[in-house]
Amino acid sequence: EMQMMDVLNYGGLEANVALMAAPVNTGWAPSAPTVPSPADTGPQFTGRDPAAGAGEEQDSRPNPNLLLADAPAYAVELWASEFVNWPDVTVPGAWNVITGGMASYYAGDFLLGDFSKLYIVSDINDFGTLDTATGAFTSIGMATPGGGESWTGITASGTGTLYASGTTCSASTLYTIDPATADVTPIGPITDGPCIIDIAMNASGQLYGVDIINDTLVMIDPVTGAGTVVGPTGFAANYAQGLDFDEVAGVLYWASYGGGGDGALRIIDTMTGASTLVGDFPGSVEVASFAVATFAGGGGGLPWLVLTPDEGVVPPAAGEPGMLPVDAE
Repeated sequence: EMQMMDVLNYGGLEANVALMAAPVNTGWAPSAPTVPSPADTGPQFTGRDPAAGAGEEQDSRPNPNLLLADAPAYAVELWASEFVNWPDVTVPGAWNVITGGMASYYAGDFLLGDFSKLYIVSDINDFGTLDTATGAFTSIGMATPGGGESWTGITASGTGTLYASGTTCSASTLYTIDPATADVTPIGPITDGPCIIDIAMNASGQLYGVDIINDTLVMIDPVTGAGTVVGPTGFAANYAQGLDFDEVAGVLYWASYGGGGDGALRIIDTMTGASTLVGDFPGSVEVASFAVATFAGGGGGLPWLVLTPDEGVVPPAAGEPGMLPVDAE
């Protein structure tokens, strides 16, 4: 489908313009009122729920009030130690089991649109890749966070940087991990995020994390690690979680878990922090290393949208604004 648009110049000088399509922050009208959750008063944990198997089967049908784009996704299901795949992430109750016998992997993401392998790190700091067809793990090297922290999140930028989060659940740190060597480089403490449980970067390079101490969405500066609270998620989370963007659609998905068997997929409004339920996972289990298999390209473009021309000169206004016609296909 092709649509026309015009770039207008109301000024008295010609303007040189370059155009790029990118997803914008998404806001969602919750299907039910979202009540901000109070800060958790009990202990918070970053790993597998020891009460695994105690949950009851929930309604796995997706929320009919949400209009979301189809996209495949992958994750590690922690209760049965299985590597799973959703052909369509918008139907979280329907997944395929790729293989079992998985180690405890709490953080992972795809890199530069290569969906044949997931970059991932285990609970013993073994960093490597998972083959998405077989679940086979290939070790690259040991990657150890500082300060007694545990790895909780990995996310990739559109230009190939792997960011990682580590936490003690009293303080959190932003790192990079070299995907070729497993070398770890600290960036800085994540302020306002004492227990960042996972991180995700969108196609525009904006980085977010979920803090399970205060149950808030935190926007993180990828250069310094400084965090800024966006707002409450409205869900009391605990134990391992999963977080990733559908980079093409600009939607932030959260594989949420609170404890005792309530694992479900949610979306988070990156303007307010509020989350909305999409649907429950099979058996309402706990999921980590959640990764959506979409890539918007380096620099934040959208691969399905072509702008012609994508640069040009807009003439100055002369009675009427200057105009550059653009085809969007």
